[in-house]
Amino acid sequence: MLRALLLFLISPVFAQTACLEEQWLRDRSVLIQKAQKGKGSGVIWDANHVLTAWHVVEDLPIIWLRPQGHLLRAPHRATVIDKDIAADVALLKLEKPIPKAISTPLAPAVTFSQTAVLSGYRHGDSSRFDVIPGRVKVTNVTLANGPTTHTLYKLSQWAYSGHSGGGIYTCEGELLGIETASKVLSGQQDEVVGTHLDVLKQVLQPLSVMPAKAGIHDQNHVR
Repeated sequence: MLRALLLFLISPVFAQTACLEEQWLRDRSVLIQKAQKGKGSGVIWDANHVLTAWHVVEDLPIIWLRPQGHLLRAPHRATVIDKDIAADVALLKLEKPIPKAISTPLAPAVTFSQTAVLSGYRHGDSSRFDVIPGRVKVTNVTLANGPTTHTLYKLSQWAYSGHSGGGIYTCEGELLGIETASKVLSGQQDEVVGTHLDVLKQVLQPLSVMPAKAGIHDQNHVR
């Protein structure tokens, strides 16, 4: 309860200091639903594909998602076409393309303690979309579902339930990773972590064409 109160109090400050605008991030985000309530978040890769956390969709017999969180528009149905269960990331294919979808470019590399922005929808509350700035650090951790050592991000951000699957972006608008909360860590349940850039590249291999790098200078999204 205390943690939730602190998050509520400081989130407006975070929103004011984020280096990416909320609408720009919304345009590249989806709300993933279970029983018509928010269950997690996702990142639009292109008009036909979405990246998210595996644990968000693993128990859904049918995956429904809403681009930009629009509740007044029909949801899109999607299926998993690739996944990395250990790293907790999944690639979804939509039955119908998202109209006017904006592709998300990958960051070329990750620098130590890099400034980043995390975004996502809150669990159960489809109307709440958070934009939270912070820093990412690359670390090696032991995964909860196996002895494998995996390279992940540790985030300085505080995250709400439901942010899982949301994007982690550079201030230049490039995708660094996917937020997976504490699902993949062993014995560190309070840590907020994200999938590493290299994991995203592997999961995206089934797609023969990568989206072109967006021209960020002709889009007014940097504060």
